[in-house]
Amino acid sequence: MNHTILETQTLTKTFRSQEAVKNISLCVPENCVYGLLGPNGAGKSTLLKMITGILRPTSGQIRFQGHPWSRKDLADIGALVETPPVYENLTAWENLKVRAIILGVQDERIEEVLEQVDLKFTGKKKAGE
Repeated sequence: MNHTILETQTLTKTFRSQEAVKNISLCVPENCVYGLLGPNGAGKSTLLKMITGILRPTSGQIRFQGHPWSRKDLADIGALVETPPVYENLTAWENLKVRAIILGVQDERIEEVLEQVDLKFTGKKKAGE
């Protein structure tokens, strides 16, 4: 039996007078792939940005693993919203080092991530190659 890993309740985001997301309630079961489909401007990216803490909801709730979402939950959430910020003149390790410095992450974690995505032995190969 799967448990709910992510739940939103009447999530709304308003920019000035424009409602980008209106009353979205969803339940995402643990260990599943969940897709958001819709035309441009439907609010898919805005919803993901709220779930990942990039934007604050105007109203509604986000629950993660059964508790109200907090910034601490980002340690257990991996997300790519829109285009990844990759510097093509840097290697995979160097690109992750830029993010690690910003986030205060140790170099050991860079090695772990590169191994997980099978990029550990890319050496000096640039991201754009």
